[in-house]
Amino acid sequence: GYADDFSTSDYRLLEVTDEFLLQMKDGVTIKGEKDEEAVLCTSNKTYSMKLAVTSNALLIAPESSVSVTVAACLGAQYEVAPIPPRFLRLRETLEESAYKGPKQPCEGISFETLSGKVQASDSELQSELVKLGAMKRNGKYQILSEEYKIYILDLVLTQAVASDWGTNLKIDLVAAANPEEDEEILHHILGLFAVDKMSPASTYTLDLRCVSMFRADQLLRDYAKDLLLFLTGGKTQPLTLQNIVKVATGGKQWRQQDFIESWKGHVPEGAPTTADLLSGIAVSSADKSDFVYLPAAEVIMLVDVPSRVRILFSVKPKWTAAEMEPYLKDLITPVMSLEQMLLRHSRILRTTEG
Repeated sequence: GYADDFSTSDYRLLEVTDEFLLQMKDGVTIKGEKDEEAVLCTSNKTYSMKLAVTSNALLIAPESSVSVTVAACLGAQYEVAPIPPRFLRLRETLEESAYKGPKQPCEGISFETLSGKVQASDSELQSELVKLGAMKRNGKYQILSEEYKIYILDLVLTQAVASDWGTNLKIDLVAAANPEEDEEILHHILGLFAVDKMSPASTYTLDLRCVSMFRADQLLRDYAKDLLLFLTGGKTQPLTLQNIVKVATGGKQWRQQDFIESWKGHVPEGAPTTADLLSGIAVSSADKSDFVYLPAAEVIMLVDVPSRVRILFSVKPKWTAAEMEPYLKDLITPVMSLEQMLLRHSRILRTTEG
């Protein structure tokens, strides 16, 4: 028979795996704003929720050894599948409160607030905050503006050369040379560019590879901004992904040899300046004569493979798998490899170069 409170709308049915059931013991959260597809988050993973309509009625009844009482009747169920976390709102939120220096103090954001806004599990969110170089001050998270990081790095590298510090930077010397800067911020910035990323420490050994990559991104981004200014007739516009593609396809790019020479002049002595460090920052042009600025950090804000692939092929018609990997690797799952993505969304060409 049917229960007195029989319903066709009070229940939702989820089709899940045994692994998901185990994770549910720690609790699950549904996240999403009105303009977003809802996702389901456990403590360490993010899942999509796809509504699957069925032609057969699904009857919901409690277990009973005597008789069956139907509590609800449903015509659809949600299929749950693991997906990469979605971090666009995280970066937008953090950029609004980025630290720009001691003369422009601003408040950070609590983890609870970020967790409520970002479609990611708490574990994934914590890992992404580390990846973005966010710092925790007074219980709240904050990133540093690119301009401020560049300013401090320039300052410290200049002082290191002038004072013969080498690549081992003692925090007491750096802090003494920059009394107007917050020592906690200096610790954090030096930690970002150190071999051992942990801070605070008394001495930070510069990771020259990390410094080189940061400088390469800075130089190419500034070149792209100048080119965008030219293409827009002098109108200042933000360097969004759309404008990055506009620059990549509509102007004279930076000759590879010229860029390498400029790059060498902006890094400490002994720092590497090889093309492999540009993976995820820039790609070779179609004729392999120029470097085209295309930061993976912007492309991966697109949440699906087709959108990213369209962006890549709008920049140039042919790509190697190695070139595409930085722009797609975060979408790799146990059931979807990079090779499977490429086979599904592009056409494979065999060349004499392999």
